[in-house]
Amino acid sequence: MPNRNIIFDQPIQVTTNYDLPSNTQINLSPGVLVPFSVGTGDGILLECDSTGDSHNVILIGSGQSSSQSLALTNGTFTQLTNYICSFIMPYDATLQNIHMATKYYSNDPWTPSSGTRYIPYVALATAIDSNTFTILPETVTRVNSAFEGGTQYPSNTVVLGNQENLALGVAAGTKVAIVCGLTGSSSSSSNLTAAFSFYGCLWLT
Repeated sequence: MPNRNIIFDQPIQVTTNYDLPSNTQINLSPGVLVPFSVGTGDGILLECDSTGDSHNVILIGSGQSSSQSLALTNGTFTQLTNYICSFIMPYDATLQNIHMATKYYSNDPWTPSSGTRYIPYVALATAIDSNTFTILPETVTRVNSAFEGGTQYPSNTVVLGNQENLALGVAAGTKVAIVCGLTGSSSSSSNLTAAFSFYGCLWLT
């Protein structure tokens, strides 16, 4: 039977006639995507007061379930030695976009109490030679639509949030943590507490 293998000693040149429209908004700069996700449950609640100040955050990794929350004080928190979930920036990078999605942790329908608004968010926090991180305010990315009290949300309702064109520099060697938290409001003086699952990605150039 004849040998049907074909061997080329020169690379084949491939061309295309496709060109992007002159008014395209696509940014073609090289970069890297950093995916993230975290699941939560009854015992791991995010909390804010009735005016929307966050009381705690949860560290987000790449697909784990959270095991504890961290107290938030004036935008800072301390990463515990048995709960390390951060990375070190390997080069001088620029954070361009943050895209996130969240859902109430339960698979059942959810109706927040009347007079409340739940606004989950994700953010980046940084540290240098320390386990105490500070949230970068400009990276706080809230959902585009709050979970409104008195509204029933079908099971597994997903709400999105995003920020683009941040152009925020992050120096090489910086410790970076991705966190999730809760803000919102309440017509009573009661704190808001709830558990959410989060996922999304960062785009760094």
